[in-house]
Amino acid sequence: CYFDQGDYLRAILYFRKSIDKFGPNTTEGSLYTDALIRTADGYFLTKSYQKAIDTYDGVIRRNKGGMDYAYFQKGILYGLSNKPRKKINTLQLMYDKYPGSIYTDDALYEMADTYFQLEDYPSAKRDFNLIIRDHEKSAYAAKALLKLGLIHYNTEENQQALEYYKKVFLKYPKTEQARQAMTGIRDTYIALGDADGYLKYIDQIPNAKITRSGKDSITYLAAETQFTRGAYDKAIQAFSHYLSNYPNGAFSESAHFYRGECQYKNKAYELALPDYEFVIAKKQELYLEIALVKSSKIAFYIVKDYDKAWQYYQQLLSAASYPENILRAQKGLMRAGLKLGKSAETLQYAMLVLKDPNLPDDELPEANYHVGKAAFALDSLELAVEAFRRTSRSATNEMGAEAQYHMALLHFKAGLLDSARTGCYEVINRSPAYEFWVVNSFILLSDVYFAEDQLFQSKATLQSILDNYDGEDQELLALTRRKLEKVMLAEKNKQIIKERKIDTTILDMDTSGVELDTIDFDHEKGEHE
Repeated sequence: CYFDQGDYLRAILYFRKSIDKFGPNTTEGSLYTDALIRTADGYFLTKSYQKAIDTYDGVIRRNKGGMDYAYFQKGILYGLSNKPRKKINTLQLMYDKYPGSIYTDDALYEMADTYFQLEDYPSAKRDFNLIIRDHEKSAYAAKALLKLGLIHYNTEENQQALEYYKKVFLKYPKTEQARQAMTGIRDTYIALGDADGYLKYIDQIPNAKITRSGKDSITYLAAETQFTRGAYDKAIQAFSHYLSNYPNGAFSESAHFYRGECQYKNKAYELALPDYEFVIAKKQELYLEIALVKSSKIAFYIVKDYDKAWQYYQQLLSAASYPENILRAQKGLMRAGLKLGKSAETLQYAMLVLKDPNLPDDELPEANYHVGKAAFALDSLELAVEAFRRTSRSATNEMGAEAQYHMALLHFKAGLLDSARTGCYEVINRSPAYEFWVVNSFILLSDVYFAEDQLFQSKATLQSILDNYDGEDQELLALTRRKLEKVMLAEKNKQIIKERKIDTTILDMDTSGVELDTIDFDHEKGEHE
């Protein structure tokens, strides 16, 4: 009575008294065994698991009935005690010793489900299949089919999963298992990226209808699942299918964003850009910052549309919520500004970049370089020289070579010819890998010689470029030829002036003490002719 009322502690007390009263050798064997089992059940229900196991062991040792039940309960208790292997071993022992027990299908299902929890899918499939084969009418048969479907789904054997789920739905309609199977069918079609297949299947089921919004969701989820799994080509097709069917659907912005992400991951950057731009135009807050980061990068580095890059970097600066993206936007505006000839803006953003505490040390030279270029364009020559000096000190790449060249050029413009010459040799000797700036430095060096009236040296320097440069920059060669022509012309003029001076000197010597009116100028002219 206490047991039926749920007062298990009092029930245990009275069952223990009965066990003590009868004793193990009583002729009332069935009553004794029943009292043991009921006591063990009481311990089970009050979560005194070890006492319950010990008491069920007493039933098993007595061997006077109820052993199959005791084994089964003991196995369940091991499971509750987080001892899955002991659970399986105990239930297997019960299954082998008592094949005709009414608990056989229970034991099989518990073993199979424990294997399933342990992700030992081959063993789980074996035992679930035994239930279907040997206990077709058991309440566990539908559950076993459902679990087999789930195993195949978890191992990405989706076609097999569909077969099992559909069997459950057909054989056990209007059950909880059928409802779960339908969920499994939907999830499996989504995993396959086959939303249309699912919708066609549903159309075959009487009274099963899906609203347009439901179809919208299923079609989108099928695409998103492919993206999540890294199947980017399939995801692109699925997102495109969704957008063609639901261009203004509930997930259109997400579909555009993720299709763009797929294209970006596939390095099809120009194909990704329109999808990111769709998200930007919609100002979809969830994806906006990422879309602006990717779009600005594509516009600047891939498409080289610097106006568009400038626009996106400005928007990113306004929308950025992460410090690294604020810095990214400032650097982008600095770079795009230089490309677009926006010298004042380039200087402004380069200064902001230099002040950013998150700027890595190895990016300082680039920021200083942009300060130098912008200041040079704005005729802020002192600032330009200092910025180029900082760049050349720390940059060993092409940027450093260009900065050193510009320092030499600025010194030349200021009339500091020795400093300009030193700067040219710095580039020539330290940066031989950057041929463009080496050649420019030789050209500038020829200008230094020209300014010093060392025309022979200037000409020789330019001629050495024409003799040795085998690059493809025709503008450099054309500039060198123009410079050489200028030097040669200057050299010729210098020679003419020199010769005239010589002639004048001779004339002065020949006419010394002679009256001018005695000289036959017409004769002299005829001789020169």
